[in-house]
Amino acid sequence: MHRIAALLTQLAGKTKPVTVNALLRLKVELLLFVFTVLNAAAFTEPLLNLSLLPCAKSGYCSLGQVRPFIGDVANVSSLRSCLEARSYRKEAILIAETRLVTALTTVHNARSVGYAHSILLANEEACTRAVHAWSEVGCVWSSRQWASQVPHMKYYLDRLSLVARVARLGFNLLMVDSDVLFLEDIYTHLKSPPLRDRQLMALRDPYNGLLNCAIIYIQNARPDGPAVQLMAEVPDRIERWAEGAAALKARDRLPHCWDQMVVSDSLISAVAGRPIAFGCWQYWNNQSQKEEWNSAHVRFFHPNQTGGGFGIQHFMTMSREPWPADLVRSAPGFPPTATSELWTATLRVPNSQGTWPEGLGGHIYPGPRAGNASGWIELIKSDGQPMWPDPEDPAQAAAAAALTERFAFLPDWLGAYWMQRAPAGGAAGNSGYWSGPLLATHAAAAARAGAPLPAGAPPPASPYALVHVFHPPGGGHLKQLGKMAMGHFPWHLMHRLRHDGGLYLASTQHAPVPDVLAYTPGVEGREWASYAEWNEAALALARLALEMGRAAAFPAPRCNVSWLGGGRNNRLPLDITESDDVKQTWIMPYGRPGEGFGSLRCMLGGYLAKGCMHPNWFYPSGLLAPEYDDLVAHVQHNNLGVAVADASLLANAPAAAAAAAASLTSATAGGDGAAAAAAAGAAAAGGGGGGAAVWDVESLAAALMAAHGGLGSGGGTQDVGVKQEHTRPRLLLLPAVPVLSGKSGPRMKVFEDNSKSGDVCNWLLGKPFM
Repeated sequence: MHRIAALLTQLAGKTKPVTVNALLRLKVELLLFVFTVLNAAAFTEPLLNLSLLPCAKSGYCSLGQVRPFIGDVANVSSLRSCLEARSYRKEAILIAETRLVTALTTVHNARSVGYAHSILLANEEACTRAVHAWSEVGCVWSSRQWASQVPHMKYYLDRLSLVARVARLGFNLLMVDSDVLFLEDIYTHLKSPPLRDRQLMALRDPYNGLLNCAIIYIQNARPDGPAVQLMAEVPDRIERWAEGAAALKARDRLPHCWDQMVVSDSLISAVAGRPIAFGCWQYWNNQSQKEEWNSAHVRFFHPNQTGGGFGIQHFMTMSREPWPADLVRSAPGFPPTATSELWTATLRVPNSQGTWPEGLGGHIYPGPRAGNASGWIELIKSDGQPMWPDPEDPAQAAAAAALTERFAFLPDWLGAYWMQRAPAGGAAGNSGYWSGPLLATHAAAAARAGAPLPAGAPPPASPYALVHVFHPPGGGHLKQLGKMAMGHFPWHLMHRLRHDGGLYLASTQHAPVPDVLAYTPGVEGREWASYAEWNEAALALARLALEMGRAAAFPAPRCNVSWLGGGRNNRLPLDITESDDVKQTWIMPYGRPGEGFGSLRCMLGGYLAKGCMHPNWFYPSGLLAPEYDDLVAHVQHNNLGVAVADASLLANAPAAAAAAAASLTSATAGGDGAAAAAAAGAAAAGGGGGGAAVWDVESLAAALMAAHGGLGSGGGTQDVGVKQEHTRPRLLLLPAVPVLSGKSGPRMKVFEDNSKSGDVCNWLLGKPFM
């Protein structure tokens, strides 16, 4: 409050007009006052014992050491104020994300390691909501408008521009996407060989070998050096292209490009020594022109390798570095001789030397800077720091060549992605080393097996410090599921953000906590004899749930069933068996907090497909295992109703099933119950081989709804059974696997008719998903 008073006093005493910057500072202070003082009910996390957190290894524990901040950082003074509030030991972590749940999940994950020095980059509306929900969050936006109108380009330019701006102010910045997970202390490794002397680091894209913007770290960089110039070149180039689009099109050159490719081109320019637009202007759709484009660059630069075309790797050195001893030592079962590739290069401010060879695309700029491009460079200069040599001025070529810094692609312990092959074998994300619950229970499991940890041994920890939840099993739409499965999703905070409980993939506006059909724990956790047996049971549940208007709790078998690896999955590293039916790309292990390896479950198969995850008027979708566990706790805590279906309905004896169905007529008003009972009795009487009750899914759904309330919340707005709402439990459990005929129910037919295009749940339609 005293800062607000001081600002008001200063403004009142001014004889000159009040500046915009002064008003912005006052707005920021007022916002902070509103959200951190008046909002006493905001979520807060208790300070943890720092000595027990991973950050204690490096001493970069910032919990309790930073101040809240919310505001616009479009100008230098506001950015400097933000860094003074949110940085720790000249370090800051930038998390760019506008989706609030996703963003605060990452903020919370960083805090779990001990890092509170994060800055969320969003928009003003998202920042207001974020700080209102959690007063300790630092959140910023930029009112700067960019010339490029490519979709989402403002988001990309805002975050990339901050890397250069923050570094020029003398701070180190780790920029991460929201699909990154902090598992152990990162600064121990960023501040030690072989990375300590690298000014710029980034992920190496696993598919094209280029720079991936999900993780970029800049440290101890000169304000006028090549690392900062490289990052500042990205918005400069994109803006100049946007404003000179007509001139570039006249030369048959693209006036726009994917931001990540522009960063990669900027990196190649810095290591090759001259500005080029290799990736952005490559002839992607014409093979012969693409080959000539590559050959022209090889002829011009004479890189250290000529095989495999032209690329950043030809200007870099690759070495194999040992996995850090502290990460290996505390990781149970991790190979002690593990190594990782480390790609490094020298950076220089590039210079054209006054020539722009046509074989390399000619002059990469459409003309002198103007408009927004000029405004960007003026913003850079406004911080008062020295500028780098002009890449377009041949007279400054010698000065540019003399300025060198060092670059590295991050080694695997600071940037592994999910499907990357782990040193211990299998996919890194499926190894179990990313799972907090599995690591926490490993010591207890070892003790039960007669091999407790030696006295003084460090507690089990991950051999990975920072990982990228990139292309998880099932696809990119399941990145949040990956965090849930690995125990890095703060359900308590998320329920506060979503007061209505609409957290689940199956949540809808009218049913944030959906009606759910699930198997009892005993059924789900049984010793399934094969993938086929389990898959048939999972499909039966999903088909029945669809007819009842309920979301299906997609079952996940134990990872130690014989066909997934048996006892090999009762310890780390996990060794999940692949087969023709089960691929690593369709398996995601999930360890429940506080439980051992015996309860470890594997989410797998077709229900992970994107089309199976989106509810709509004809499909109530489903919940995956971590979501379902939280829903059970939520339903029980709020007394929303749990019921177990009558086992006799699912019994093997047709007569018993018919008798049970006939007794259900009193469970509902009107004639619906009688019709359901009659249909159920007819179906049961038909029987199946060996006397098993083979149900038509429509009949069984009708019988269950007669007993436990009508069509669920996923039944579609036109036919929700409102009159039975008060009798319907939110969660209905099946104590056995129903035996269903192959006949489709009416709601399945509607589903089939409306699943002709777009994201389709092929698994439910019986189509291949591998």
